[in-house]
Amino acid sequence: MKKTIFEFIKFISKGNVVDLAVALMLGASFQKIVSSLVNHVLMPLVSWIVRADLSEWFITLQNGIPNLESELGMINPPSGWASAPIRIQFGLLVQSLIDFLMIALLLFLVVKLVSWSQGLREKVFVKVKQSIKEKHD
Repeated sequence: MKKTIFEFIKFISKGNVVDLAVALMLGASFQKIVSSLVNHVLMPLVSWIVRADLSEWFITLQNGIPNLESELGMINPPSGWASAPIRIQFGLLVQSLIDFLMIALLLFLVVKLVSWSQGLREKVFVKVKQSIKEKHD
């Protein structure tokens, strides 16, 4: 048992595991930022362009029964439902797809930026190495 515990501690203390944990935490924070951008900036703009709230786009399979008869014709009665409706809410799916595409686009741009900066660093390193070699010759 002690051997297993020590192996586990050795595994956890490796750089790869720590790097993965940091990347996971950064990814979760990044996802919150992008979701906020989509939900609070982009979706209101999309709703303004299409003149409708996408979260209200749904297909009703079965009507619900509101708590009060005065709320019978309302889509979402304020007092709630005695029997909830069954709906396919494809507007929320569209919103989630936009959220996913924004995250994918931003991650793509970050990867391109990191790749570009690594290439630039390699070029600079080669030039510095050549200039040092020329000074010694």
